[in-house]
Amino acid sequence: MENKLEASIVEAGFKNSFTIKNFFFKLSSGDILLIYGKSGSGKTTLLKTLAGLIDKIGGFINGKIRVNDLNIYESDPEEVLNLVTYIPQEPWYGIIGHTIRSEFCHALSIRNIECDLNVLSKYGLREYDTVTYGLSVGQIQRLLLAEALESRTPVLLLDEPLTYIDQDTRNYIIKGVEKFSGEGGIVVVVDHIPQNWARFDPKTLHIDNGIPVNQPSVLNKSLETNNLRVGKHSSIGKETVIKAENIWFKYSSSNYILKGVTIEITKNSIIGFKGSNGSGKSTLLKILAGIYKPNKGRVVRFGRTVYIPENPLLYLTHPTPREELYSGSIDENIVLEAIEIFDLKNVLDRPILKLSSGERRRVALASSYVRGYSIYLLDEPTGGLDLFSLKSFIDMVMYLYEKNCSILIAHHDPRLSDLFDQEYLLTNGVVIGNHK
Repeated sequence: MENKLEASIVEAGFKNSFTIKNFFFKLSSGDILLIYGKSGSGKTTLLKTLAGLIDKIGGFINGKIRVNDLNIYESDPEEVLNLVTYIPQEPWYGIIGHTIRSEFCHALSIRNIECDLNVLSKYGLREYDTVTYGLSVGQIQRLLLAEALESRTPVLLLDEPLTYIDQDTRNYIIKGVEKFSGEGGIVVVVDHIPQNWARFDPKTLHIDNGIPVNQPSVLNKSLETNNLRVGKHSSIGKETVIKAENIWFKYSSSNYILKGVTIEITKNSIIGFKGSNGSGKSTLLKILAGIYKPNKGRVVRFGRTVYIPENPLLYLTHPTPREELYSGSIDENIVLEAIEIFDLKNVLDRPILKLSSGERRRVALASSYVRGYSIYLLDEPTGGLDLFSLKSFIDMVMYLYEKNCSILIAHHDPRLSDLFDQEYLLTNGVVIGNHK
């Protein structure tokens, strides 16, 4: 059977807020559509509309989405479930199972597919009874991708599927998408690095401010991330701001994730941490920030320290950016400076829940700035950022650096390699550095 996806969207989104307009296209078996554009341009709103979800989350659609001639906005949700699989950009919202086993088997069982746990090893997931709340974000994303590719629905919608994935798993996921497409599936993917999908010669759709725009293909362009930072400095002679000695850490009833980690961070430095999914990057940042206590060893801090997680909603505490910033400082000049530096003028009164992932990260960084922190620990801060937004983020980091702050970043983003004074690799529970 020939699979078909037809979108006729006059307007969709949220009333009195952000909307997308004038999207009309048809896809058929084997097609891959790559959607790209700046953060906040409407990419995720379009995917949620294609998934049949926009009206379920308080939005609206003026138009139709048809999958294999079925209008999904006039159909039973169970029918839609067997036609479309959607993985959100923020994968923690896609998990409901308590363990890897229950999550994976539930996702397949509701589609009447037999659960074969052995296939999870292809996605780097082997301990099936691991509780999902203890998984890293990258491991959650791998689990959701395993569910999506093994469910074999006609349409697969992927929002930034490679953001939290290490390089080895990234290559496997791309091959899985290729197999899905080759067997007649339709793939719509949002990616802030379009070059990830160049090998497929996909159809492309560029979005700007909620509407489709014509632009020459970017698939063959280089990432152009050279010279993002100049003037790096040695740490010799600088005062210490964090000193971790012989850190050992494990979660209950698990093996040690960190084994004898010793590291010293100096004032006015930019430090990177990279490693495979589950290697302990986020755990190490949380220990350095004082959120987790190590099983052995000690951490000493000389300065006000803040940890901003992969999901900035876990850091933010107010409904709008304006309220978030003004709650952090009584000095209006500091707040106005943050609004300017972190480019928040156009979103100040928009609900934070309706901001894009990139916009939320800017708000979180601005919020921490007005509160006067001197040591910033940022977990996957460039996830989902296009090149323009990436350069803006680096400008923000450099602004903090020029204020004599120290910035520690855990990441999978190859575009950041030129940013760091030092970059460390986490592997098998130990830190190897300087890994440049």
